[in-house]
Amino acid sequence: ELLGEEVMHTEMITHSYPYDWRTKQPVILRGSKQWFIDTKKLKDKALEVLKEVKIQPESAVNGFRGVIERRPYWCISRQRVWGTFIPVIYNMEGVIVISEELIERYKELLDRDGAGFWWSLSLEEILLGTSYRASDHRREGLDIMDIWLDSGISWASVLGESAPADLYLEGLDQFSGWFYSSLLTSVALTGKPPYKRIFVHGFTLDEQGNKMSKSLGNVISPQDVVAKQGLGVDVLRWWVAKH
Repeated sequence: ELLGEEVMHTEMITHSYPYDWRTKQPVILRGSKQWFIDTKKLKDKALEVLKEVKIQPESAVNGFRGVIERRPYWCISRQRVWGTFIPVIYNMEGVIVISEELIERYKELLDRDGAGFWWSLSLEEILLGTSYRASDHRREGLDIMDIWLDSGISWASVLGESAPADLYLEGLDQFSGWFYSSLLTSVALTGKPPYKRIFVHGFTLDEQGNKMSKSLGNVISPQDVVAKQGLGVDVLRWWVAKH
């Protein structure tokens, strides 16, 4: 309207647009600096060690290999207010500063104050006792790590010297999630898979054949089945295991 007669032609164009899978709201696209793992450098080794892993059902093997083959990179940073911090600072020229000395200091603060020290302490307090001066450095962005990196590295703390695990069990969607992130981190750090076997289960569906999901509101609570139907928890467990 402001341009008036200067506009020669207008029309409505219908086109595809990304929506958030959970909130079902349109996504605003914004370019920003992120942290990435170059998965191409790990792909060949990951595909090689995957041959050692028994995947059930076997029909899922090619699908998992396809995920590994096609994924070009892994963005491991997130802009959220809670999570595992990315332990880097910057000098005044914007260059990333990370060193063994700083990592040892972060580990000391982590043991003393918990992961929240990254937000609760000043940079002066964080760098106290190191060879780095707070006046020459800054924190930028305060990004956290992707939760899939958190869960993907869980084998290291859970299994320790007992790795690999005998079994990883999850739903079909975890081939691009936990199964994938666990494999990539393990290959990067040990050159081996974190599991001997993967067992994949299906999804619970509603009466329309759609996957039950909290965001869709079509979930039946197990507690309701146990309490209202009077069947008991063991009967419910038996039914789920059977199907």
